[in-house]
Amino acid sequence: SLLRDRTWNLTILGQGPLKEALETEATTLGIAEQVTFAGQVDDPFPYYRDADLGVLVSEVEGFPNVVLEMMASGAKHLIATPCTPAIRQLAGVEILEDQTAEGLAVAIARSIKSRSDSSQGYREFVNSRHSAEGFIESILSRLNPSLHL
Repeated sequence: SLLRDRTWNLTILGQGPLKEALETEATTLGIAEQVTFAGQVDDPFPYYRDADLGVLVSEVEGFPNVVLEMMASGAKHLIATPCTPAIRQLAGVEILEDQTAEGLAVAIARSIKSRSDSSQGYREFVNSRHSAEGFIESILSRLNPSLHL
């Protein structure tokens, strides 16, 4: 079981109504020393950069900007729920179709075991599709297909 493998650490960013319940659950499971509840942070990018795995488990998102931020910052692998149709436009993000706790656990365990590193591909995707230059290029090409930066 992944809980018995003590080679991982989990950092949870943000402040929400489930924080106390999650802290209690971590203690109950005997993994409290491996779980850090960082709370609300002013600069999440160092966390993203150092992440072997980033996970977005929202039920609904307008556009998953946090996933783009993780992609641009250097996260090695990303898993997300299908919280918006836009998530499928983000190359290389693993979409969690089985949205149960067990489905998430299997996806996380698979990612930890594989040690996959998609960070270079993520950065290239963000730079080509979501950078300021890429945005301007897409606008200009729609206005006049013969214009290019």
